[in-house]
Amino acid sequence: MNEKLKQRLVGAVVLASLAIIFIPMLLDGGERSGMPMFGSNIPAKPDYEFEPLDIPLQPVPPIAEERPVLIDKPEPPPQSTARTEEKAQPKPEPPVAMPKPAPAPAAPIADSEPSAWVVQVGSFSQSSNALALRDKLRGKGFTSFVEKLK
Repeated sequence: MNEKLKQRLVGAVVLASLAIIFIPMLLDGGERSGMPMFGSNIPAKPDYEFEPLDIPLQPVPPIAEERPVLIDKPEPPPQSTARTEEKAQPKPEPPVAMPKPAPAPAAPIADSEPSAWVVQVGSFSQSSNALALRDKLRGKGFTSFVEKLK
């Protein structure tokens, strides 16, 4: 093929492609199916606004640790006569500790529920500021602690 003929064919294809792209935009007025061709497709701000909710913070009760419960058997009332002391009385048994329930089989961490939450409320460069915030939170009934990172 002739080199000039190749250049003319490429030019004609480019012009036809541009015409196919831009002529419909000019004839439609720049809109196609309710959406602008160029620009943002972010929806407009709604006409209504939500009222803010004021939810007061409540202190979290401390988590109780499981400890064995001691059950005391009642002791017999003291006897004043010497004969009753001589009789064979069963010795009072020491308090019996209730056995702990057998631990459940270890479940994957993702399936188990958390037993406690820790929320970081600040990061300070001076320890006095961290201790002041800790004391303020404890004064309001929250369990709080300070952890120093290396």
